[in-house]
Amino acid sequence: MPKGTPKEKVQVVVIAHTGSQLDILLMKTNEARGSFWQNITGSVEEGESLAKAAERELLEESGIKLSQSIIDLQFKFQFTDQNENFVTEHVFLVILNNKSAQIALDPHEHSACQWIDCSKVSETNYKFLSSYQAFIHAINYLNTRQDLSQIIRRW
Repeated sequence: MPKGTPKEKVQVVVIAHTGSQLDILLMKTNEARGSFWQNITGSVEEGESLAKAAERELLEESGIKLSQSIIDLQFKFQFTDQNENFVTEHVFLVILNNKSAQIALDPHEHSACQWIDCSKVSETNYKFLSSYQAFIHAINYLNTRQDLSQIIRRW
């Protein structure tokens, strides 16, 4: 049983659509954090809403400032972290109209980023299965969007 404090975190899946292609933004953690690929993640600060935390983490880790609302996928998962804290991580989605956003990495957290065609994403792109599951939930959400469903169906 976890001994630490319960914590709330957010995970943000960033997907860009350009014409008939969908790409996901993956961030590589720096060496001190393990050098693995992930979606944007971070902790919720005291008094902060989940959506505001997701927007803040998006800006801090990628430099992307939203001009539209962030989407709460109503999906969460729970785990015990390396410090034995019980963590609940809530998943959000950002849909960009293209990949032209200038990504500004925070070197204290990430060493690289890459856009990957969503049709080529698999569990092996991620260290943690929960990150891949967040991606799958984002794709399932996009399938419900009339304006994007034709793009999704092609793969």
